[in-house]
Amino acid sequence: MKELDILLENFLARHAQQLERGLWREFEDLLQFEDDQLWDWLQNPQLPQAARFNAILWQIRHGTSKAH
Repeated sequence: MKELDILLENFLARHAQQLERGLWREFEDLLQFEDDQLWDWLQNPQLPQAARFNAILWQIRHGTSKAH
């Protein structure tokens, strides 16, 4: 899915260092899901199945780290 590719490429470009410091595993786990599932989670982050990936999904959608 082209839209998903663009979001993920932009995320990687912005967060490469952060991923190197420990988020690669979570990102790799996220990428194990089908494109349509990832797109649903990005569009509907309140879905229960997305809860495990809320932080990284937020970063992908908004282009920045979520403030705690």
